[in-house]
Amino acid sequence: AGRFDVGAATNIEVYYADDEFLNDSYGIDFNHDLGGGVSLRGGIGNSKTGAGVSTTMADFGAQFNF
Repeated sequence: AGRFDVGAATNIEVYYADDEFLNDSYGIDFNHDLGGGVSLRGGIGNSKTGAGVSTTMADFGAQFNF
């Protein structure tokens, strides 16, 4: 896993996980701080089970911390 700052208010996170018996997964997401406790977040990831079934998931939304 790794996290990279793209600007003062934005970062990108990536990960890869390899489980010999269960599944492999990887993904990337971003976080952008809008200020005042509000941030935009989104990402996409893929998981492949030991049976060879691959699932891609994505999300996007706003987070409010008050």
